[in-house]
Amino acid sequence: MSESQIAVQAPAGRYQGVAQSGISKFLGIRYAAAPIGERRFKAPAPLPPRAKTIDATEFGGRSFDIGQPEQFTAMFDIQGAEGEDCLFLNIYVPTNGTPNKPVMFWIHGGAFIGGSGNQYDPTNLVRKNDVIVVTVNYRLGIFGFLNLQRLGEGFEASANLGIADQIAALKWVNENISAFGGDDRNITIFGESAGAASVFALMGAPAAKGLFQKAAAFSGGETLAPAMDYVDILKAHFSVETDAACLEKLMAMPALELSQLHQDLRLYFGSSLDGIVITRPACEAIKDGGAAHVPILTGATKDEGTLLAPFYSEHEQEANMTLMGLSASIGRNDGSTYWEHLHKLMPEASMLQKMTHVWFDLFRASALRVASTATQHGAGGWVYNFEVETDDPMGVTHAADIPFFFDWTEDGKTIFFVHEASNANLRLAEQWSQTVVAFARRGDPNGAGLPEWPHYGPDDYKCLRIAHQPEIVANPDGAMLKTYSVV
Repeated sequence: MSESQIAVQAPAGRYQGVAQSGISKFLGIRYAAAPIGERRFKAPAPLPPRAKTIDATEFGGRSFDIGQPEQFTAMFDIQGAEGEDCLFLNIYVPTNGTPNKPVMFWIHGGAFIGGSGNQYDPTNLVRKNDVIVVTVNYRLGIFGFLNLQRLGEGFEASANLGIADQIAALKWVNENISAFGGDDRNITIFGESAGAASVFALMGAPAAKGLFQKAAAFSGGETLAPAMDYVDILKAHFSVETDAACLEKLMAMPALELSQLHQDLRLYFGSSLDGIVITRPACEAIKDGGAAHVPILTGATKDEGTLLAPFYSEHEQEANMTLMGLSASIGRNDGSTYWEHLHKLMPEASMLQKMTHVWFDLFRASALRVASTATQHGAGGWVYNFEVETDDPMGVTHAADIPFFFDWTEDGKTIFFVHEASNANLRLAEQWSQTVVAFARRGDPNGAGLPEWPHYGPDDYKCLRIAHQPEIVANPDGAMLKTYSVV
């Protein structure tokens, strides 16, 4: 079907997009100043309104990608140049339908070191459900999460710039989305993996309060740890003695070399409790009222770890450090409780087997805690278990649910990760995506054809089991609720 051009006048400027197949696309919209030159490692800066028409027909740049498994990226034709200039978002709008459409703000995953909003096509969500979907790019890895707070003024937000970028994008959406037909009072943030961790993190970010009304987190971990400081490691690498000399080296490096340095030093980057951007975990934000108004839909896939574990098990010392860190997150303590449980449960297991098991427990524990807290102290939480049957050797692995809630079922273009495009899976994809949209529309996921789904809470801890025969199950986690620090 041929494309036609369409223009929208918004407060930030006039945007020229394209309309095709029942939706209008506005691509590569810059939502903050380019984080290059003197703006490297600095908080995102707003842009003044533009007088000239802005071309929004092609994807903008995306952050350097070093973190997505090949099995997953094979599904996509990822557009947009990799680089440091990456603060762009994309807007997908139904051509017809009602005014004041619900807005769904998608935050991509990729372990905070990979991925892009450009690779996710929400055409079916938009066209079938009369919603607007926004996808966003944000700084990753060393560009987005290098803690330089000790260097003083200007670097206060450096440990969580990727999250600060998301907040800047949400501010842009709040200020401009009504011009595209969206309801700026009905915005749902949703994400998978690092995107889901971002959802939880945004609930604990004071600057994000009021910028979204609902949240959905697919396979995410809570942000619980303080920011790590790698400045001394970098000083040793550069053979310099002062923080100022280290910063000078970092600022002078070409972007590609800086990305390579991240890989060479094998540094971990991700969201953290930095006290500036993220001040407390999601559960505490719900309890203290900061996120009490936000209903949450969350859960995990049955075999999360089969995709992730091989990448975290290669080096024994690093793997043990990862296991201990994940154990602390699962038990919300020093890690000893879960560590003891794991080694009693799997005394003879290999590192790969343990890591596979631990990743599931990380995502599961976070989902149960946040949803239960939301039900008891906030606007309500719902938990799902994604267990759709598959013959793939990885099972129902991490990210297996993405094609279902995006409803990637176009004729001739059906995309499924570890599931076949069977009639049963196509029907379930439509039902699950409509369920997620129902939640985005009114804060309740019921009414799209799946079993009546109650809040997750201490009465019976009921979850929705998503399979070819979906059902409500009571406390499928049993005694693990104590290990997960849910009870």
